[in-house]
Amino acid sequence: MDTQPTALQEVVNRSTEEGGKKIYEVQNQPVPMVIFHAGSAIKSLQYFDLHEIQFDRDAPDTLTCLFSEWEIVVTGRRLMPLLEDLSRHAVFRLIADKHYESRPENEEATFATNVEFIQRVEIPGVRNSKEELSSEGLEQV
Repeated sequence: MDTQPTALQEVVNRSTEEGGKKIYEVQNQPVPMVIFHAGSAIKSLQYFDLHEIQFDRDAPDTLTCLFSEWEIVVTGRRLMPLLEDLSRHAVFRLIADKHYESRPENEEATFATNVEFIQRVEIPGVRNSKEELSSEGLEQV
């Protein structure tokens, strides 16, 4: 009986053939949203709301994605391929698992060990309408 590989297994197999295993789900074409899994917390965010991805070559184990209302801080190993796939809007699902690092088969892989969700108060370059409404509402003419 032949069993069909899961989408994640297909991605891992394809990525391994391309020269590096990626432990996250990518699509061949842009997708409208990305799902971040961090333990029991899950966030599904629209790429439309992605404003910036921050990556420092001097700190290659951390990647920060700035969405309209959320800052997503990803830590892991070899995150440059993840940066490239996020920039193409090709990452469908990212699952963080602290145990990825201890598995010998993942020595050369790209993976996330932690995802942190930080709700943003101010959005650079975007007017915060809630603050404007509250301050205008209190101001008397």
